[in-house]
Amino acid sequence: MDTSSPSASPSGNSPPATCAPTRELRNIDLTTMHDQSQSPLFSKIPPEIRNEIFDLALQEYIDPNKLYGRETYFSRPGFEGRKRVDTALLRTCKRVYEETRAVPLGNLELCFYLGNKGREPQEYIEVGPPSQEISVHPFFKEMWPEQCKRIDRIHVFAQMYALHLGLNNLFQNKRQFIAPSTITITIRYTDWWWWEYAYPIYPIRSDRFIHISAITLPNCVNTIVVEFETSEKKEKQLEKVVGEILQRRVYWTWMRKDGSKLAIKDADEEVRTWKWNGPTRFGDGGRYPHHGDGEVMGYVVKVVTWTA
Repeated sequence: MDTSSPSASPSGNSPPATCAPTRELRNIDLTTMHDQSQSPLFSKIPPEIRNEIFDLALQEYIDPNKLYGRETYFSRPGFEGRKRVDTALLRTCKRVYEETRAVPLGNLELCFYLGNKGREPQEYIEVGPPSQEISVHPFFKEMWPEQCKRIDRIHVFAQMYALHLGLNNLFQNKRQFIAPSTITITIRYTDWWWWEYAYPIYPIRSDRFIHISAITLPNCVNTIVVEFETSEKKEKQLEKVVGEILQRRVYWTWMRKDGSKLAIKDADEEVRTWKWNGPTRFGDGGRYPHHGDGEVMGYVVKVVTWTA
């Protein structure tokens, strides 16, 4: 995620002020803060309305000047380019800083990629041993433990082979301070085993997807959302995979450290479907016979939700 502020680096890759404050911001003395009562923003607008304004102003968005290539493995709806937060607002005065410094992190969805480096944006860096293949945006290295605790949502993009080991080690080292209430896991079309050879999607089994009962989640996690994606040609196969999970929902439960379980409560309410049109080629631009001769093909996503 990039930011736009008066002190942003020439590369445009400086993190949000609340994620990795400069020494200047870290040393702000709020005891000398002016109450700004002369400003209508603080004297006339109620705090709850002001908070909504600040929240909208500090939303994460995709930088139109730093879009990813369409035929990459990681460009998809909602992730078409690098994300940023304009944090110049925090530098207007101490009163604004005091009221907004926690907002960017509260709005942020921290993303992790599990698997081969070629399947993630170039700006992402590995954290932990190379064998774990866990990558995150470089601004995470600058975050303090107290700031990590403000992260409420994380999003994991994972290749099948890296999913189990990656999730088992996701909350280690400094990452243990992350306290998300929601974790979203996306299994992309190109994350399934042998997708490039048009192999059928494997039926869900503990050795072919993920043995979720062996994964221990932090106690703060209340919701797990898994997005299963494939091509529209394999939609029936995906329905079978998701259907098996629903039929065996007692088995397919996530476990927290405190012993609480996250389960699929209501299949009719907890499963939804969405579709999008994406590329037929990836990475090196090679063609796959089962993708056809066109440049666009349809993708289908089945979303399953577990709650505490």
